Amino acid sequence: MAVDVTAHADAGRPGPADPGWWSRWLTVARRAWPVVTALAITANLLVLPEYTRSLVTRTIRAELPAAHLTPAGYVAIQICITAVFTLVCLAVATVIYLRAAREPVALFCAYTLMALALGLGGFLPGLALTNPAVNALSVIFTAVAQLLGGWFFLIFPSGRFVPRWSRWCVLAAAAGMVIVTAPAIARGQPAVASGQTISSGLLLIGIGAQVYRYRRVSTLTERQQAKWVVVGLLAGLALIVVSRLLYLVVHAVAPAVVKSQVTGNFGGSVFILAVAFIPACIGIAVLRTHHGLSRNIRRSGRVSRRRLLCSRPLITGRSVGHGKRLGLRGLP
Repeated sequence: MAVDVTAHADAGRPGPADPGWWSRWLTVARRAWPVVTALAITANLLVLPEYTRSLVTRTIRAELPAAHLTPAGYVAIQICITAVFTLVCLAVATVIYLRAAREPVALFCAYTLMALALGLGGFLPGLALTNPAVNALSVIFTAVAQLLGGWFFLIFPSGRFVPRWSRWCVLAAAAGMVIVTAPAIARGQPAVASGQTISSGLLLIGIGAQVYRYRRVSTLTERQQAKWVVVGLLAGLALIVVSRLLYLVVHAVAPAVVKSQVTGNFGGSVFILAVAFIPACIGIAVLRTHHGLSRNIRRSGRVSRRRLLCSRPLITGRSVGHGKRLGLRGLP
């Protein structure tokens, strides 16, 4: 079955038939991404001293000699582990922005990964900042990051909500985020755990929507994209299972080690490293489709030119002479 690839050549670009507001919105969103990213990075770096102070509590300071660690070494390890997830998400988001920012889904993916990197995996989440305005911005940014994670899975990879009623789930989750974060902003508290519950529920709905989309709606290309996302999820889940098994083994051999808060924090860091596989695979899925579409467009152009050349009538001297013998006029 022939597929008209040229019809989808500018699927991600605002064309003449697109509404003017949509074209302007995409332009503003593309230009705002570097600014928002730079501001988020600056905010995370500014709170780094307070983040380091929050890591070393009295309990942890008392347990560090038994773990053969100094406070500076413990803080450095925690910062490095947190930075791995942040840098992976930022690197993938930057590559997607530079290579495919004109495609709406790719641009939304870049925003989502940036928010996950700096709103969930950075140094801002969980900090009670003294400045009320800065604390409010931190809580709002964390809530938006939690919301975008599930939202992305509801529209990936076509950019449409599948099934259609899932858009109401995003609106309900956004309303829930407003309800649970407003008291925290008013009291000057960090982001509450209730937001994680809402985001986890939306994420589960998004994963279910991906299964439905794969079985009922997706094309062959979209199924290949979904497979890369599944690879990231399975790789992260495998690391979590392995870390859990190691935890059970250590608990059976040395229970005192497991009860240590330092060990518990390192165990939670393994979860952060495991989740880093997901944005990497999402970036591969988005970029593979972008390059595959460009390659198909170039191939379609070459085929069209070849067909045009083959369809041109070839008039030779022999055919002209044969036409004159048949009495055809108008030939040279």
